[in-house]
Amino acid sequence: MIQILLVEDYEALRTELTEVLMAEGYKVFPANTLMSALHTFRKQQIDLCILDIRLPDGDGYQSCL
Repeated sequence: MIQILLVEDYEALRTELTEVLMAEGYKVFPANTLMSALHTFRKQQIDLCILDIRLPDGDGYQSCL
């Protein structure tokens, strides 16, 4: 099963995307900050990361590097 880390601080969008992806058969790990995303990334075998650009604790662009 493909595991996706979804990093989005806007709760409604994060919830909707999580539901849609799970309905398609993906395992989704939602996160609302870079700190929580990093924690999940270190603990899980993530295949794909969907990363918001503007987050409360950092910049998604810089985090990709």
